[in-house]
Amino acid sequence: AERVESATALEALLACPMQWALGHVARLRAGRVRSIPEPEQLFGNLAHALAADVFAPGDPPAPAAAESRVDEDFERYVDELAVPLRYDEHAVEFVQARRLLPLAIGAVARTLRENRLRVVATEHAFEAAPPGGPPLRGYVDLLAEDGAGPVVVDLKWAYTPRYRTEELREGRAVQLAVYGAAMAADGAPAPRKGAGARPAPRSGYYLLKHRRFLTTPDAGLQGSVVREAPDLATTWDGVRESWRGWRRRIDEGTLRARGVPLPEGEGEDVEGLAREPRCDRCAFAALCRTKGAHDGR
Repeated sequence: AERVESATALEALLACPMQWALGHVARLRAGRVRSIPEPEQLFGNLAHALAADVFAPGDPPAPAAAESRVDEDFERYVDELAVPLRYDEHAVEFVQARRLLPLAIGAVARTLRENRLRVVATEHAFEAAPPGGPPLRGYVDLLAEDGAGPVVVDLKWAYTPRYRTEELREGRAVQLAVYGAAMAADGAPAPRKGAGARPAPRSGYYLLKHRRFLTTPDAGLQGSVVREAPDLATTWDGVRESWRGWRRRIDEGTLRARGVPLPEGEGEDVEGLAREPRCDRCAFAALCRTKGAHDGR
């Protein structure tokens, strides 16, 4: 009852309550030897660290100045955060990172300036208690503002824009909805109609590798606007409804593994917003017997 949720935990709950319970409540971890991160993960780590260095509170630097700063600091950050990129087998990836990261951070600076935004903070820690939803805790990659209020920019080193674009189009952008709820003046988006209503903060995914800022039509921001996307207050409504529904079932003693086929005659029991369970990527597939159910054992 006293749990504080993160955006990642709520994504897990909306996909599979069993995964949420084992991974985020019981804090079970897969028993595996530590492995060297893949180059794409190292790129993301470098990008977040460089962005925190470049974007100090205040007006964002000019794109050329941001690129130059990353150029100067790149070698030092690789030695601190991404030494495997120096291995011979990652020579190509090292050259890619050397070329792409300055361009990516420079493009973020350009987007901020085109939208006339000032930087408030990077890696901004928050705690909030939105009405009707769970207490929230987490970090915002980049928090900016203008005369109309705050803007959340979530930095992603995505392999392809398709997944995040579909998330926004289908109203499944849980991370942005959670960040918007937390950053709103009273801790949650107010109703979209009615006296005294306040809009949720504007937000979007910045896809660093592709130098694209994905955002929703209601945000009124320049970038790659996903025209069919609902506003994030609607997504947050779905998150809250799903959270309440699953917690009610859990309190009654039911913990659902959504990847396991339901008995004949029983329909899906998801309220509000649901995410597709990725049983192929889940560390607990043997515990809930999804693995056996799908391969005939």
